[in-house]
Amino acid sequence: ELAKLSPEAAVAAERQHVCLVSGEMLGTMGPPTKVVVDGKDVWICCDGCREALLENPAEFLAKLKNE
Repeated sequence: ELAKLSPEAAVAAERQHVCLVSGEMLGTMGPPTKVVVDGKDVWICCDGCREALLENPAEFLAKLKNE
């Protein structure tokens, strides 16, 4: 599914590897979605994770720093 993204987006999604909300590997639930949160690009596995990410961005951005 990552092949459906632009080459640059695919590299960024591969670098993050997992959805910060669900913990699922990116690309296993269809093409991942990029969401910009506090100026940072965050990849999520599906639109269903968008609400949780935007409701508590600090929690998920902290996970990004630990990746």
